[in-house]
Amino acid sequence: LQFLYFIGRNEEGRNGGGNMTTDLADADCEYMEDENYVPTAQDKEDYAKYLGIDLNTERDLMWIAEEGVKARLPDGWRPCSTKEGQVYYYNTLTDKSSWVHPRDIEYKQILEKERVKRTVAKKPVHQEAVSASVAAPYQPPPAVSPQRVPDSNACTKISIRKFNATEHVILNARVSSTTTFASVASLLPKPPPPFLDSEGFSFPPSDLVQSHFNTCTAIAFLDGY
Repeated sequence: LQFLYFIGRNEEGRNGGGNMTTDLADADCEYMEDENYVPTAQDKEDYAKYLGIDLNTERDLMWIAEEGVKARLPDGWRPCSTKEGQVYYYNTLTDKSSWVHPRDIEYKQILEKERVKRTVAKKPVHQEAVSASVAAPYQPPPAVSPQRVPDSNACTKISIRKFNATEHVILNARVSSTTTFASVASLLPKPPPPFLDSEGFSFPPSDLVQSHFNTCTAIAFLDGY
C-alpha cells in the first residue's frame, strides 16, 4: 500500500534510533505500491518536514517534496512490514534491507543542491564564477569533520570495516555527540554506499553515530567498497 510506503520514512531512523530486536522471520512483504496514489496536502507537508524543508521560508522548494513523496521504489526494492507493524524496505536483488526509503537520500541531496543554487544566486560575484559553482558536482558538507585517529587511540571513535570481513579496517575516525554518518562518509576517498550494522541494515546518513552505539568504539560496515 502506498500509505505504508510513505509512513515507513522515519526521521528517527532505525526503529526510533535504537537497535532492532524484532524477528524479521515473520515479515510481510506482500505490500505493493499503489500506482494511482495521490498524496494529500498533509502528506506533502509531512514529507517536506522530513526532508528538512522550512515551510515558512522555503515554500519555493516544495516541488522537491511533492515529487519525492510520489517517487517509486527503485528496481528490486519492495515495502515490507515486521510482525510488529514496522515498515522497512527489502531488495530482492541484493538481499539487503533498509529502514529508510531508498529514494530519501536522493531527494535530500536534491534539496541541498537547490539550497546551494539559491545561496550562489544571492552573491554579487562574476557570472562565470556563479555558473561554474552551480555546474560543479554537488558535495554535501559534513555536519562535523571527524579527524583520522591511530588505531591505538582510546577516545570514542567509529571503526569502518568491510562487510563479511570484519578484520579488514577501512577507516578509524573520532566521533563526538554531533557526528553523523554522513560526516564520517566524507572522510573516505570516494562516496561510499550506506553504512551497515552487523545484520546488514543501513544507518540513515543524517543520524548521529552515538545514537546507535553506547560503547567506546562504534563498528559499522561497508559492502562492496
